[in-house]
Amino acid sequence: MKFNFLIVALTTVVLLNACSKDDNNNDSGIKTIRYQFTTTDTGNYGVLALADTSVIFSDNVNSLSWSKTITVTGSDSAYLTVFPPPEWANTPREADVNLKIFVNDSEKASASGHFIGLDRPNGIKISTSY
Repeated sequence: MKFNFLIVALTTVVLLNACSKDDNNNDSGIKTIRYQFTTTDTGNYGVLALADTSVIFSDNVNSLSWSKTITVTGSDSAYLTVFPPPEWANTPREADVNLKIFVNDSEKASASGHFIGLDRPNGIKISTSY
């Protein structure tokens, strides 16, 4: 009789423990990535955004701010590079720039810099692994 009670008690503990597991730990691999760029002067900035090796955005942006949000599965890194406007070459034009990458609404990388007309083709690049 004591043996049957012990088996029932152990079975109950195991079942209760299994039922109390937190299901929120399941990582489906789905991530939301937001790339963000701001500047103090307009111009045709070259913007390149990558998730792993996939190009997410590659174009010129003529604005004081730019943002792109994507959803990815299985990605584990993100990159953002901004180049000064080509029309600034050999000119005294200048701008302060700020780049950020957010993963699931948490800031993972950021950088600030100062562009002058002679900076091309350098640029500012940030990256993060998550």
